[in-house]
Amino acid sequence: MAKIVDRQLKNEMAELYDWLDKQIAANIDSSSCVACGDCCDFEKFGHRIYVTSLEAAYLKDNLAKDKLKSSVKDGCPYKVDDKCSVRNFRFGPCRIFFCKADSELQNQLSEDFLKQVKQLCQQFNFDYTYSNLPDAIF
Repeated sequence: MAKIVDRQLKNEMAELYDWLDKQIAANIDSSSCVACGDCCDFEKFGHRIYVTSLEAAYLKDNLAKDKLKSSVKDGCPYKVDDKCSVRNFRFGPCRIFFCKADSELQNQLSEDFLKQVKQLCQQFNFDYTYSNLPDAIF
């Protein structure tokens, strides 16, 4: 897997995640969240977690090697005791999906987010791929 060697790209990705978090905070009532971890169980909701190569590289660059999971079998390998163990660096879909949120809003945020990730990859000549999490290479 590619590594993010350009510091500016890493900063841009952090800013994109910040933008996404602000969009979510402005549009989703998070007061009903009880931090149960159910939204991390995509299978329960009939979803799959797809990640881009840039997101995977960003996670890899920000985690200690011993925290990085090399394989995924059932669910998310970063869910520990019903909590996200990589919350600050979690993928876009993990930020967007909220079990009590409006699916139309989630779809629009996903489209907007992916468009911006693609633009960053093009701007910084970073290879863009989009993979189901179990198939993503770390």
